[in-house]
Amino acid sequence: GVRAGFQEDHPEAYDFFSNYATSTQITNEGLLYMQENEVEADEAAIHFLKTNEELWSDWVTEDAFDKIKEALDAA
Repeated sequence: GVRAGFQEDHPEAYDFFSNYATSTQITNEGLLYMQENEVEADEAAIHFLKTNEELWSDWVTEDAFDKIKEALDAA
């Protein structure tokens, strides 16, 4: 749910949220990774992005994908 006018005011965010999909399994895998590796959420997020590109790449624009990949390569 978003407010009326959100799509017009924030088209990129709207597109992201429209494409975003997750599950309890994905969340549980992230939490397990954090626990087993004793890392914080930011490190788990980087791990998720590096190992699940086929999932999250559909959530973002091509430009955003390129920027994320560049940042991950530097991480």
